[in-house]
Amino acid sequence: MAPRHIAVIPGDGIGVEVTAAARAVLDAVAARHRLDLAYDEFDWSCRRYDHHGAMMPPDGIEVLRPYDAILLGAVGWPGVPDHVSLWGLLIGDPAGLPAVRQPASDPDLRRCREPAASRDARQRRLRRRP
Repeated sequence: MAPRHIAVIPGDGIGVEVTAAARAVLDAVAARHRLDLAYDEFDWSCRRYDHHGAMMPPDGIEVLRPYDAILLGAVGWPGVPDHVSLWGLLIGDPAGLPAVRQPASDPDLRRCREPAASRDARQRRLRRRP
């Protein structure tokens, strides 16, 4: 199976930690379900804005277009207005790119199901709650 290519944009602050944790989860799911994931990380952040005057390069949308999905962390930094950080990384639907991949739309991810024993145990715990 060909690898799924994921563009990773950690962003700022907690975004770096969140994307690292999200990648660990994705890697665990991929290992369990024999998926091949390939990541490329981009430093498009408020720090980049401070140095270059833009959140991403002018050809950023075209750079992202070949990817299967985008993993976007959190953006925002003191001194950079929210409209700059958010609009500067508006990369989803307007560009025709899947910023969030829904499992129902991806045949490989549709195979990923919670094991029955784990699901049954979780349901029993939920039923016991008052």
